[in-house]
Amino acid sequence: MTIKSDTGHSSKTMRATTATVKIGHTEFEGLLLGDGTFAVAVSQLIELLLLPPIFSLKRITLLPGIAPLSPKKVKTIHNHKSVICLSLLDLLKVVCTLNAIGLDGAVDLTNSIWGTSLVQHFLDGFGVTFDLEDRQDGGIHARAIKTKTARRGIADSISDYCKSPKVSNKYRCNVYSDASNVLHTALFNETAEKLREKRGLKDTERLRDSHQPEILTKIEEIECFASTLIDLGVEPIEAMQYAINGINYVYSLG
Repeated sequence: MTIKSDTGHSSKTMRATTATVKIGHTEFEGLLLGDGTFAVAVSQLIELLLLPPIFSLKRITLLPGIAPLSPKKVKTIHNHKSVICLSLLDLLKVVCTLNAIGLDGAVDLTNSIWGTSLVQHFLDGFGVTFDLEDRQDGGIHARAIKTKTARRGIADSISDYCKSPKVSNKYRCNVYSDASNVLHTALFNETAEKLREKRGLKDTERLRDSHQPEILTKIEEIECFASTLIDLGVEPIEAMQYAINGINYVYSLG
C-alpha cells in the first residue's frame, strides 16, 4: 500500500518499534524502522522543539532555508494509525535551520547534542551495545573530546562510508586527504601539505601538533560534527563543508 504524505511525497507505510531516547535532559519517543534505521515522529519533533501545536510537516518545509526532507509513514505496535516521521539526517536539518533563526527549543536541543552522535543516542535508547572501542563518544561535548578520539572518529566515519560498493576505488584513495584539505583551506587558506611545508615539519611530525590550542579545539569540533553527519549518510566532503559552516556560525555568535 502506498500513501501520500502531506508534502506530496509518496512512501510505503513501514512498521516501527519505539523506545525512550534521552538527549541531555530531554526525553522523547524514538522510532526504529523495519529497515534498521532510526527516526522521530513529526508530532514528537514539534513537541521537542517547542513549536506551536498547529505546526505540521508542511509548515516546517516552508521555513526559510530548510533543506529538502524525505518523510516516511509508519505504524507502531502501540498505535495502528500511521504517523509521519523524519530520519535522523532530516531531524538534524530541521534543528540546524531553526537553531540558526534563534528558536528557543532548537537552541536548547542543539546545546544538548552539539558535538555528539545522534546515532549513539538512539543506540542507547534501544539498548544496542558495542565494545567500548567501537562506541562513539555520545554525550560528550566537542570541546572536551581529546585529539586522538576526535581523529579516530572522523577517520572511522569516512572508512565506514567508503565500504559502500557504490564508492569507487579512486574516491576511497582520495577522500580523506580531500576532506582534510577542505578543512585546512577553510581555516588557514592552505592545503594540509602546503601548511606542513610552510611550518617546516618533518615526516615524523604531525601537523595537528603544530596548531595553537584554540585552533586545535575548533578543528576537533568541526571533525566531530562532520563525523556525525557522515554517520548519518552525508558524503564526507559535503559533511566537512557543512560542519565548517556550522562551527563558524557558532563562533560568530561569540
